[in-house]
Amino acid sequence: MTTTMAAVQVQTSRALLPATAGRGGAASSTLPAAAVGAAAPAALEPKEQPQQQQARPAPTPRPNPFMEPGLQQQVAASQQAQAWVGDMDQQLQRLKTSLAASLASGSTDADGAAAAALQQARTVWGQRSERAAGRIDGQLRLPERGSGARQDFTLRGLDLAALGQEGPETLSFAAPGSPAAINVAIDPDQTAEANAQRLDQALAPAGLRVSVAAGRLQWSTEESRWPALRDGLTVKGEGKRFPSGQRVRVRLDAQPDAVDPKAWRLDGAQARRQTLAQVIDAQRQLRDAGQALQRNSTPVPEPTGTAGQGQVLLTAAEDFRALAAQPVYETFAELAPALRRIGREQVRALLSR
Repeated sequence: MTTTMAAVQVQTSRALLPATAGRGGAASSTLPAAAVGAAAPAALEPKEQPQQQQARPAPTPRPNPFMEPGLQQQVAASQQAQAWVGDMDQQLQRLKTSLAASLASGSTDADGAAAAALQQARTVWGQRSERAAGRIDGQLRLPERGSGARQDFTLRGLDLAALGQEGPETLSFAAPGSPAAINVAIDPDQTAEANAQRLDQALAPAGLRVSVAAGRLQWSTEESRWPALRDGLTVKGEGKRFPSGQRVRVRLDAQPDAVDPKAWRLDGAQARRQTLAQVIDAQRQLRDAGQALQRNSTPVPEPTGTAGQGQVLLTAAEDFRALAAQPVYETFAELAPALRRIGREQVRALLSR
């Protein structure tokens, strides 16, 4: 009885299989495992994928002058120096006004105001090295890029006349901070310029520069090195220009500053007139230095004329187009906020200028 019922169930299931498949067009969950396994490869066969778009090469980055190493520090130092120049110019203007009033009236109050203004000008000038951030020296000159303000000086015993006398001699210089002595051969048969160039090339690694300027042998070093050099430079010769044997400390004389408020006097009308003339000249030199600093603090000059502006806009557009063409999510994430509020009319108005 049991065997007969089982046979009936098997036959019934065989009879239902085609009908079940026909109704759904696909095997249902009642299909045997073998049938499911046979249908799986066809169902899971991957569809033809669309051809991937080749990523465009990233545009060659244009050199950005504002990213030059150390440029931001140089610009900041130039701006700091401009602030000092502006302060010093105000003090000179105040002193000039006070001197003019003193000379015109001769009153005690006017003389007192001139004295106070002179003292303040001396104070601000004395702050130059610290407040100007090494961007302007005592001669109101700007240093070369990458170096600080310099101190000019002369070396006693070695001037233009000494270079052409006493015969050939090898001088040995020992500068503070230099790992070894530096030997330089002086040849009086050569020109003063040639000997100065030989000194300059040999001593440059020690921070010393030598040149012929204004009819004299001019030495210079960075202001930060000046105190140590002034107190510690030694020279040994061969008994002609400098003694042989033991090294001797040489005397260095600093060149006076282009502006020297400490030398200005107010005792008497004649002294005040002379000081007034010096103040006017100092103000002219100071403003020239301020203009040079202003040019130095703007590393990329703005283009002038329609052609220059058009070239800048064209370059910016090319860079933008190349950047936007990159199929990179990060790129669109950066561009989308910038473009969100830019409308067609704004673009037309910009291009029509």
